Amino acid sequence: MTLIRRAAFAPGDGACAARIGKLLSVLGLGAALTACGLMPHYERPALDLPAAAQPASAEKELAQLAAMRRWWQRFEDPVLDGLVSDALAENLDIALQAARVREARARLGLARAQFYPTLGAQADATRARASLDTNPQLSGGGRYGTAYSVAATLGYELNLFSALAGREAASARLLSEAWAQDAIRLAVVGDVVATYLSLRDLQNQIGITQATIQTDRDNLRLAEERYRYGAISQLELAQQRALLASTQDRLPPLRQQLNRLESALAILTGKSAREITQGMAIVSGTLSGISRPDELPALLPSALVNQRPDILSAEAMLMAAGANVSVARAQYFPTLNLAALIGGAATSVGDLFSAGTGTGSLGAAIGGSIFSFGRIEAGIQTAEAQQEQATIGYRQTVQQAFREVCDALRDVDATDERVDTARMTVQAYEEAVSLAQSRYDAGLVGLQEVLDARRQFYGAQINLSGATRDRLIASANLFKTLGGGWDLDEQAAYRMTSDD
Repeated sequence: MTLIRRAAFAPGDGACAARIGKLLSVLGLGAALTACGLMPHYERPALDLPAAAQPASAEKELAQLAAMRRWWQRFEDPVLDGLVSDALAENLDIALQAARVREARARLGLARAQFYPTLGAQADATRARASLDTNPQLSGGGRYGTAYSVAATLGYELNLFSALAGREAASARLLSEAWAQDAIRLAVVGDVVATYLSLRDLQNQIGITQATIQTDRDNLRLAEERYRYGAISQLELAQQRALLASTQDRLPPLRQQLNRLESALAILTGKSAREITQGMAIVSGTLSGISRPDELPALLPSALVNQRPDILSAEAMLMAAGANVSVARAQYFPTLNLAALIGGAATSVGDLFSAGTGTGSLGAAIGGSIFSFGRIEAGIQTAEAQQEQATIGYRQTVQQAFREVCDALRDVDATDERVDTARMTVQAYEEAVSLAQSRYDAGLVGLQEVLDARRQFYGAQINLSGATRDRLIASANLFKTLGGGWDLDEQAAYRMTSDD
């Protein structure tokens, strides 16, 4: 179906333009009223959220969100703070997502540009030869004619219904990409923290192993002296040597793991290939120098849904999918086309802007589909199926988020208990080593009891280091799974950017 109203006019002839303008005003008013009914109306899907352990007021939610800003700084480790800063500035996954955000912002600009016309210019020069058969009065050079024209053109094509919904879809996609960037930043920070804590744990284990090796060497020298004077047997001397060799054998794998973690940190912090091959030396430290946050956040279900960036990204994609349904339905409605031209035409260039050479035209057309043989309906069904997928994806994201939070809360409790038990075990085996050594010196027990106590003491120290690492990582995971990390004004800036 096409409705066309077109006219040619000379500059100053406004009657035709006025009639067309009146027609377009009526059509535009009707289109605007219909478009209001087509605009997507988003409602968040109903979620069966768990009740909070304690009723949460708006003030409590804001206080918790504020406490989770830049949560990695609560470990009070300047080396960790520097690594996180490097990762946020240089990590390639974050940079890639930032490029996707810029693309989504450009697409939103393209969607907004659909509401504006295009303005252009054209110039023509034509030389034509007339036929003597149809124009016998022409002869010689009179058979040739030259015409020149110059004009400004205005074009406007708009499906108001589709354009409005398309703008909403583009805005939602930008918001989704912005939240996805936050999700990636949060994941990268979590990986940096976990990798750094594991690296500190390995440095701690290497320190324990080296100290144990030194103790075993001292004991071996003492055993060699005692063997020389016949105080111990050759078997006991061999057992001392075997213990030293066994402890030394543990050192190379620990250093190998340390090198791998340093390479992983280099990747996370965006180091170049050359810097990665050169290695990323981090000053040795211990886990005891890292403070565990005194107060850990609690689960507030409503705050989790409104704060965790992957949930917000999935919800924005759901909003975009709903807008795409409106875009598909808008294909049933007509498209408005406007074309205008104003300029001059003459047989010589010098006369183009002379009086009487002005030309112009103004046209309007409204066209739409009558029979599409199922194309539009298929497009609507496709968009509705995609909206259903987005709804399911949103629900899955919420489920996964609550599962991760529950696991993180349980891990915090479990690692607290494990650290307490590991610490008591270390104290017990330290006492056992002392008692075994005293009894051995008194000739009450054999050397094997002393060596067994030393092995168990070494293993208990390693276990305590791993438990301490796991407790710190569990605390970090809790902050991460609750969606902490960013200033509220940063999130507001994303919303303002997408709604401009």
